[in-house]
Amino acid sequence: MRRATSKKVLLQKVRTKAMKREITPAVRTVGGGSVYAEIKRRGGKAHICIIRSVGGIGDVLMTTPVMHQLKREFPLLKITYAVDQHRVNNNVYGELVKNAWFINEVIDARYVKRNEYDAVVDLSAVCIRYERRGLPAINRIDLFARACGVVNLRNKVPFYKVELLEQAIAQQRLSHHKKNGKCLVALHTASFEGKRTWAAKNQIDLIQLCALRRPDIEFIVFDFNRILGDMNRFSNCTGASDTTVREMAALIAECDVFVGPDSGPMHLAGAMGVKSLVVFGSIPPEARINHYPTHSAIQLNGLSCLGCWYEACPIAEKCMKMLSGQTVYAKLLSMIVT
Repeated sequence: MRRATSKKVLLQKVRTKAMKREITPAVRTVGGGSVYAEIKRRGGKAHICIIRSVGGIGDVLMTTPVMHQLKREFPLLKITYAVDQHRVNNNVYGELVKNAWFINEVIDARYVKRNEYDAVVDLSAVCIRYERRGLPAINRIDLFARACGVVNLRNKVPFYKVELLEQAIAQQRLSHHKKNGKCLVALHTASFEGKRTWAAKNQIDLIQLCALRRPDIEFIVFDFNRILGDMNRFSNCTGASDTTVREMAALIAECDVFVGPDSGPMHLAGAMGVKSLVVFGSIPPEARINHYPTHSAIQLNGLSCLGCWYEACPIAEKCMKMLSGQTVYAKLLSMIVT
């Protein structure tokens, strides 16, 4: 599940451009109002296109609540979802929503013919102006809804559905651990952005602490960036970095707890209702997990720069490097027993 090109470079370009221009949602409707207003003006019978051409797994998932609500409110509505299909391998974003009943089709965002739709909204840069130090932290789920003209979003949990065959395969893969009474912890090791990645050394400390003190815990490790090295050296780890995005989701769904940074798999855990411990530093937790009742945040307290967003770090990402394995271990145990 690797990116075809550097998403970090791409996002930095988009952020810089948006900061300079103060980009607002690019909306095209016949009536000149919001997408929601245009749908309503047409009596609910319309064909709209929603574009999210940058971002990652989390962004795709965070756009689903507004599409879900639009379709429920307007059953005759046709929704085309345009996503990035050329900078990722294996059509990852299309795979995420392939069984989302409220989306009629998924297309490549490069080839949107805007005049073919009754309304078009481009969500690609709507978040940038809000994600700065000193501003109230707003979840992207809410920002995407507002950009579509939806003020009262009733269900803010993203949509994701594991299919029966995927579930059966995941259960089979983990069956020997469950037979042995293991507590399964899904560990996602790295965000695509180093600033949001908990230090590898501290993750190893967590793994080794659990091996010593809680041998009943087995980590299912998604180390796509290979920051932990050889999984065979850990007696309590099962490597799962060979998975597709949907295979990964099915395995996470079978785990008791998810541990990881602010990244796509964390949002998958939120969508599926998996109890999660999320490591935060530069991103305010309330801007990402406040709509996930199953999620808890952990961060290095005492730093005045927490929630710096995308600013360059003058202290070598201390928030990610100094959060100890022992601290996360203690919080993880409290979640396992409750």
